[in-house]
Amino acid sequence: MKDNFLANIAIPLAVKGFVKGENYNKYLIEHIKKTSYLRADIKGFFDTITIDQVKVMLKEFINIDEVIDIIIDIVMLDDKLPQGAVTSPSISNAIFKRIDQRITKYCQEFDVSYTRYADDMLFSSDKIDFGKDNFFYSMIKKIMKENGFECNYNKKKTENGKMCLGGFVIQNDVHLSRAKLNNINKLIYFFRENKNFNSNKYSVDRQILGRANWLQEVTDLKLKVKGSIKTFETVIQLLDYLCGYRAFLISIVKNNISSTSYTVILSKKIKNIEKIIDVVIEKV
Repeated sequence: MKDNFLANIAIPLAVKGFVKGENYNKYLIEHIKKTSYLRADIKGFFDTITIDQVKVMLKEFINIDEVIDIIIDIVMLDDKLPQGAVTSPSISNAIFKRIDQRITKYCQEFDVSYTRYADDMLFSSDKIDFGKDNFFYSMIKKIMKENGFECNYNKKKTENGKMCLGGFVIQNDVHLSRAKLNNINKLIYFFRENKNFNSNKYSVDRQILGRANWLQEVTDLKLKVKGSIKTFETVIQLLDYLCGYRAFLISIVKNNISSTSYTVILSKKIKNIEKIIDVVIEKV
């Protein structure tokens, strides 16, 4: 149902989360080189969505009540859209699309850029100072309330010159914060044969993998993942982590509009990670 039905529902261009061909980087990248930024959060996004809203959405595509009831039984739990269910993001996007369209139209009146990733709405402008001018945020709240949703004021965030979100920094490009890069820098340095960072050539110290407790040494680096220390009990776990980080960095380089000194640095890190992966694979 997710791939054959929900994924084919037309979703506004502003939506960057859980849409084929879109991702978190694209959610951010449309806001580069802006003066003022506003992040608004949708309070209890999935929990707020009601059975009636799901029915109204489904009736746009299905005219058989029995089929609609069956779908609702599948996708709803305790009269709520359950977090973690594979169908929930697509359903929420379909229900929210008219709100996205209305918000987009309002933003166009003030030359404001707008994107949404799940319950996070991001706005940017060269004309409005979101920190000083509250009329814009008040109108967003009004649009939300009229459609059965609320903004979470505690998660409202405004910044000028740049915006920091989830370890990313939006400025003249989209780049990672130092804290976000800290994990992979530790790993690259740990496996480096020549510990002199000024050396242009990166090579992996294969002797490390010959030590009895080398995986524990990697764990001792205290790499943080969502506030917890990442542990590596098997080589496969380390490979999964390295491959995931590699894919993550590739997506950032790919989605930046042009090559910059920053993307060049990330490209080098990607190559270094690939060298580590090649050597670690030999241990599998």
